[in-house]
Amino acid sequence: MKLGIIGGTGWLGGAIAKRLLGTGHVAQGDLWLSNRSGKREGFEAWPDVMITDDSAALITACDVVVLAVRPEQLAALGVDASTRLVISVMASTSMARLAELTGASRIIRTMPSPATEHGEGFTPWFASDDVTDDDRATVQDLFDACGIAEEVASEAQIDWFTGLTGPAPGLFGYAAHALIEASVAHGIDRKVAERAIRFHAMAAGNEIWRSDHSPAQDFARIIDYGGVTTAGFQAATDTGAMEAFSAALDAALEVAKKDRT
Repeated sequence: MKLGIIGGTGWLGGAIAKRLLGTGHVAQGDLWLSNRSGKREGFEAWPDVMITDDSAALITACDVVVLAVRPEQLAALGVDASTRLVISVMASTSMARLAELTGASRIIRTMPSPATEHGEGFTPWFASDDVTDDDRATVQDLFDACGIAEEVASEAQIDWFTGLTGPAPGLFGYAAHALIEASVAHGIDRKVAERAIRFHAMAAGNEIWRSDHSPAQDFARIIDYGGVTTAGFQAATDTGAMEAFSAALDAALEVAKKDRT
């Protein structure tokens, strides 16, 4: 299989390409990347990767085409991918619009994050009716190589995950910022606070991942315990922390649903 990524040297397309190359999941000779300049910058270590400024040539050469351009750039490309499996990693671009602009009927919408470069991306995906079982296996395989891929129940859920897991660190980064600022306000040196929270965020993520309990179960267990952390959780709940995060995701969803092509 030959894979082409339009916008393949950009922020997200480049992260995907580098992960697939770095793990040997895709051979250099089987990968095409297109960008507006045709330059190889960032991919000097992989001289056999074909890099071009001609997206039409990429589509002709490849079996699977990943769209990794900015949504507003897609219409200007004028591509015809009607005979290809098209995988979009673009936000705010519906499957109907993708079909209109590319001519494709086999379309998979995904929303990975730049953490894919490190094998730490969560990639939800949703397939059009014409997508085959082999196509499904292809997208699952590609993005499992970049972390974890999960087929979701509707296209609307891709828009939800755009705000939830698309950015990295996203809302977790916002929470880390809030914890650092609270620590500094209590006299902790900023460098110490940042180092502590960065390391603790890594440990907390690993604990959540390894735990046999859901976060809700861990929360309930801590509330029942009645210790120091219980007081912190109760205060956060009483001041509307849960509602604040829900409002943040709702606001992100509204933007994600707007067609920007």
